[in-house]
Amino acid sequence: MKKNNRMICLVLCIIISLSLLAGCGGGGGGGGGGGGGTTEAPSSSSAPSQSPSGGGSAPSAPASSSPPVAPAPIPAPPEAEFVEDLVILGGDKIPVVDTSNPAFNVAQGSWICNMVFNNLIKFTQDGQYVPALATEWETGDYKVFKFKLRDDVYFHNGDKFTAADVAYTIDRGKESLGTPAFDRFSKVEEYQIVNDYEIIITLSNVNADFIDDIAWPYTCIVNKRAIEADAEKGPWIGTGPWKITEFVTNEYILMTRNDDYWGELPVTKTINIKFVAEISARLIMLENGDAHAVFGLDPNTLPEIEADPRFEAFSFTMNNTAYLGFNMLDPLMADINFRLAVAHAIKRDDCVTITRNGYAIAVDSGTFWGYRTEFKNTDIPIIPYDLNKAKEYLAMTSYNGEPIEIAAAMPDPTKNAQVLQQNLADAGINCVIYETDSPGLTAYGSWGNTNTQMLSSSGSWSTAAITSRAYLYPGSANNRANYDNPEVAELYDKAGVTVDRTEREKIYRQIQEIVAQDIPYLGIFNMVFVVPSPVGAGGHALYSNMNHDFSYFYMVK
Repeated sequence: MKKNNRMICLVLCIIISLSLLAGCGGGGGGGGGGGGGTTEAPSSSSAPSQSPSGGGSAPSAPASSSPPVAPAPIPAPPEAEFVEDLVILGGDKIPVVDTSNPAFNVAQGSWICNMVFNNLIKFTQDGQYVPALATEWETGDYKVFKFKLRDDVYFHNGDKFTAADVAYTIDRGKESLGTPAFDRFSKVEEYQIVNDYEIIITLSNVNADFIDDIAWPYTCIVNKRAIEADAEKGPWIGTGPWKITEFVTNEYILMTRNDDYWGELPVTKTINIKFVAEISARLIMLENGDAHAVFGLDPNTLPEIEADPRFEAFSFTMNNTAYLGFNMLDPLMADINFRLAVAHAIKRDDCVTITRNGYAIAVDSGTFWGYRTEFKNTDIPIIPYDLNKAKEYLAMTSYNGEPIEIAAAMPDPTKNAQVLQQNLADAGINCVIYETDSPGLTAYGSWGNTNTQMLSSSGSWSTAAITSRAYLYPGSANNRANYDNPEVAELYDKAGVTVDRTEREKIYRQIQEIVAQDIPYLGIFNMVFVVPSPVGAGGHALYSNMNHDFSYFYMVK
């Protein structure tokens, strides 16, 4: 029997409101994530009132004085004059724009997806699933999903969006091993195009998380004709409010407003996302008015910026957990005694203080999980700092003083690697740091590699428990530890077909207990992130998993 979709959405909204009040003391998180007019049709959802995929219920945040969730976007004031051309300084390079290329799985890749493309369904900043290219959807068994599509949408090349584009996107994603699109679309067994604006998708198994999967930025809809005509620029063609007009690999991506967009138009005309390597240069550009949102500034400069009346500092605690990972294919890293030696040698307070100047929160669980990800098991104790135990465990390994590599990319993970290097030196472990960029780390630490030993990194965690699968399931895009525990994989498969929320929680807590024993990753901290902008900026939807949406970013003159 089909669910009553309107009633489901009402129940979900009530649950979200209660959860946020309980978890955040009534603060933070409010507002929609898109800032655009994507809700003309009533939202239909396959998720029951238990919200099995985690999108309808935000878990309680750990007690902290730091901002728990990203602030809601500030709507553009009516009748104001706006700056036409805006610049955003990202902290990472963008090597390619193509959802089916593993190199696109970088920090700013999701921003491009949110601006240039659309998904069937959008996951909003306050944890709801709302219509985008799909006007409504339904399922009776969590295996067969029926979608009705908008009939007024055009791609940037003038092609009209139809169900055939959804089918092509699924096929392309299933062929793109090592990408977030593959992780999510590989679950599709078949589809049936009923007509141009209706498609039925059948999964290989029951999957209570499928709506969450297709709302992920990297499962956005692409255009077959454009890609087949131009393998390089064809993947740039989307249906979103922004069109890519210039792209220089690893330097900048210039986007122009799509005046034919089917939804609400942005007030800004162009947005340029630039990579500026020197952190000091980013700060100068902000102070000179040459940048309107800046990421990756030195934490030591943040107190001064926050106190400066020229700037607005948008701050939140990232759901993403900074970690030290072990390549389980390396014989020494595969030795649990070595991993225990490392675990006992780490001083997380050093990482918070030195790496982030206090702009972070040390992890509060002995497993590897997101800061606000549902079903978080804070009952699992953290392995305590104990230098004597670290040395005892190390003595039980084959380690003989040889250099152990820690791979890292971007300033914070690299600085954190330096702190960890000193911690481990105190225990007698000699570490060297291999510094690269994010695309380089993606290639260097891909699934099945034997290059890495340890790596200092982070990654995207949503509030849905299924997000953990990307790090812990064999072959997944972010599983840079090469972690392959059949029991854990079986539990993830079981979680996907379990609709009852209580039972799902039991499964995910069991996964966390096993991971805590195996130690493929050591959670270090969750960053308190500060995004400074000149006074007058707004409209950007900042997500705690860093999948930000700048579609409606503006700057008042």
